Amino acid sequence: MKEIRKDQLTAQKVGIAMVFREMLGPDDARAYLSAENIPEPVIERVLAGETIRLDQDTAAPLAAEATEAADVLPQPRSRPT
Repeated sequence: MKEIRKDQLTAQKVGIAMVFREMLGPDDARAYLSAENIPEPVIERVLAGETIRLDQDTAAPLAAEATEAADVLPQPRSRPT
């Protein structure tokens, strides 16, 4: 699987900030990201709700997520004939 972010710690912090943004609001998300020394352009993207980086290939991660989601769906039962 292709690694989307080279800096996994930053990716985790961004994920946490997205939860903060949804549950606590943008001010708390900004405070958290600032305290974690996340660059301002990243903070602005997170607060704007933009989760796709400009330098990432969006097709591969979306396809991988769709495949993973399909794996957890219940399989249809076969009908008696």
